[in-house]
Amino acid sequence: MSMGEAGSETERRINAFAVHLLLPRSSLTTAWNASSEGIRTRAIRLAAEYRVSWSALCAQLKNLGLVREPERQMLLEQRPLPSDSSNGRGRTDCCRRTSDGRLRLWLGWFV
Repeated sequence: MSMGEAGSETERRINAFAVHLLLPRSSLTTAWNASSEGIRTRAIRLAAEYRVSWSALCAQLKNLGLVREPERQMLLEQRPLPSDSSNGRGRTDCCRRTSDGRLRLWLGWFV
């Protein structure tokens, strides 16, 4: 095994641990099933509440069987936009662009 392969395996394991730590099965499943919102709306809300990347949330939703592969692909293709920000509950689920152009979700309060 080359150094690059070892690093990739180590990184894969670290990422898997982080996803399970940040998006635990029980609480994510409960939160997902407690809502009757559409798939994308639920996903946006949960990514903001758990403060995780969009791709991490989509992967974990698929891993837990909460969405099927076609739904995961649809979510990945329809990433959150700044116009998805207001949730009407006195706070905003905001998207910020990172230096590499990706959108990052964060949860903040109206000021």
